[in-house]
Amino acid sequence: MSIYIPIFIIQYILGIFFNFIPSETLSRSVSLLIGSWISAVFFGALTLQFNGVLSGYKLAPKECLLKGLLISPLVFYIDVIVGAVTLIGLLVLIIPGFILGARLSLSPFIFLLSNSKPIEAIKKSFHMTKGFTKIILGSILTLGVPIFAIVFILRLLIATQNWEFLLEFEIGFLLDFLSIMCVIILFRIYSLINEQSPEA
Repeated sequence: MSIYIPIFIIQYILGIFFNFIPSETLSRSVSLLIGSWISAVFFGALTLQFNGVLSGYKLAPKECLLKGLLISPLVFYIDVIVGAVTLIGLLVLIIPGFILGARLSLSPFIFLLSNSKPIEAIKKSFHMTKGFTKIILGSILTLGVPIFAIVFILRLLIATQNWEFLLEFEIGFLLDFLSIMCVIILFRIYSLINEQSPEA
């Protein structure tokens, strides 16, 4: 979890910096882009660290972060494709959109841990998760719904009280915590599927 500390510090510093950008639209756009890239770095580093622990060898946080940084463009590329496909599914029909998102959720893990190309990893995820969709959705929703409920309440407090800076910090922490837990849950599901069907 030591990987999380430098990532969180960087996100926090950037969040303060973006507040000084005159254009709110530009600030949000740049913040979203850089935040997505940082998430890709963090995801890669955390996944490599988990895999190292389960495989019996340990990678130093610095080494994990460096590898995460190097592979982040391709992880970001996969996230964009999966996100776009899921969004289209949600716009067409909400439930199939969620199902499609769950079926493609293991794509980054497959890319990182099985030497697959990005598009190949997405295809493999769709086939690997057959029969596991309810588990994936149930796990993420069980974790995500309470956190988003808390975030919603904090947003209401921001709108009615003068606590914006403090509450934005807490919201960022909660969403980062949700991100970490989602990585842990999906990594565990990926590992279980591999244990049951190593050839998948």
